Amino acid sequence: METQNNLDLENSLKEFEAKSQAEQVPQTGDSKSPQVPTMVGWIMKLSGGAIKEQKTAEYILLAIAVIVFAISLYFFFK
Repeated sequence: METQNNLDLENSLKEFEAKSQAEQVPQTGDSKSPQVPTMVGWIMKLSGGAIKEQKTAEYILLAIAVIVFAISLYFFFK
């Protein structure tokens, strides 16, 4: 009785492995290209081509955040 259960279990495992290998999702070509965050893309687009690198756009966003924070501190403590 145990041998039959073991054989059934082994057959089920082999069948599961075969199905799981067949059902693997192929990767799309988009994963090869680096993704640009949305706000960085906006900065690059709105600059009219002046900002071409992602790192530069990130620094521009950081500068905008610092300026907005400084202005809010000015009005808060005024």
